[in-house]
Amino acid sequence: MLKKIFLPTILSLIILLAACQSDTKQTQNNVSAASNDIEKPVQNASPLGFLLGKASYQDIQKSLAEKENVSLSPEEDKFFSSTDNSILLKNNKNHVIAAEGSGLGIAHLEIAKFIFDDTDTLSGVILKLPKNQFEVISKLIEAKYPKVIDKKVPYVGDKFVGIEVGNSIIFIESPHMDFSMTVTYATKTSFNNAMENLNRKKEAIQNQTQEQL
Repeated sequence: MLKKIFLPTILSLIILLAACQSDTKQTQNNVSAASNDIEKPVQNASPLGFLLGKASYQDIQKSLAEKENVSLSPEEDKFFSSTDNSILLKNNKNHVIAAEGSGLGIAHLEIAKFIFDDTDTLSGVILKLPKNQFEVISKLIEAKYPKVIDKKVPYVGDKFVGIEVGNSIIFIESPHMDFSMTVTYATKTSFNNAMENLNRKKEAIQNQTQEQL
């Protein structure tokens, strides 16, 4: 009697164990497949190969200095009014690297400025190119970073394309009354901080003006 009870019990346990192992394996496979389906976080833009919010002042300075056909200029030099008027550069007290030359690898690029936050981490990049490069440059950037959040490209007038890339943004701008266009890359944090500073200064000027009226 014991043998009759014991043998089926052992067989039942073996079958149950095998079924559990099969279910566990299937569950693991399902979890793995589900993990693959989860959208991976989008990295920030990486103009000229330098990741916004990650690359450091020292690393970029060293990398640019080692490139052929690239010249670095003193930070205090002013290269072009359109980008010097950028809110990222206004009253900027942190490091700025200015570079130019064919070794940067962008056709027709006239100048590039790398802007850093107070931890010497790359927070923005501004590129200046001839105005006639707007269509080519905007198409290339939109193909690489397809999340366009704003676009105004009239036949005549100011042209603008805004793109979101992870926790960074890109502005492609071509003012109607200018001979140049600019591409501005910025972390959202640096852009928001710059906007807040600009708004505070505007408000201070308005308050001061109102007091004198």
